[in-house]
Amino acid sequence: MNTDDRWLLLGFLLLLLYSTCWPVAADPGQPVLDRQLRVCADSTNLPFSNQRLEGFENRLAELIARELHATVQYA
Repeated sequence: MNTDDRWLLLGFLLLLLYSTCWPVAADPGQPVLDRQLRVCADSTNLPFSNQRLEGFENRLAELIARELHATVQYA
């Protein structure tokens, strides 16, 4: 896989992440009050993630959710 393919893949994954977090209202006139960023994370995999949210992936999820005005929901 060359460098251009990697950038294309990264862009696609970021677009996919952004599009899955976009809220959808049942009625277009009603505001969406509960935005959630759903994250699949291992609960015992430091330094990446853990149950006490001490990993760097946990912090990245919180940062992204804050920018999207959403809450993080872990699976």
